[in-house]
Amino acid sequence: MVIAFTISGLNGCSKPQNVSTEYSRSQINSVQETIIATVMSKRIVTVDGDSGVGGTAGGLTGYIAGSTVGDTPSENAIGAIAGSIIGATIGSAVESETQAVAATEYVLKAKDGKLFTIIMTDNTFNLGEAVYVGLGDTAKILAVAE
Repeated sequence: MVIAFTISGLNGCSKPQNVSTEYSRSQINSVQETIIATVMSKRIVTVDGDSGVGGTAGGLTGYIAGSTVGDTPSENAIGAIAGSIIGATIGSAVESETQAVAATEYVLKAKDGKLFTIIMTDNTFNLGEAVYVGLGDTAKILAVAE
């Protein structure tokens, strides 16, 4: 039951987001350079969902569950070690699978010829479009340039 609770809790973890219409609180009142660039390439990619939380939670859960196995302290210790290894492996796999997200990799060319690659969960920008690109802490395509 503890393992099921931990695994179900991983589903509630936030998935990575980087869309043109959302900002984090830390971006409020911050200045970022904005350039105009052209979308040169666009492809769908997968962003790995493994942050380490699943392995840690699974390992801890496995340790607790495994430590109850056996009748002697040495058997409990062996159960705890085995449980933590198995739990960490399962937790990491579950997190990686449930938290992975499809994203779009954009290659952009600025007017000065520099190339930029930005990975976003926003798939609305098209090849050949001129776009505004924010180059702050979190680079993102902001909007289609008009």
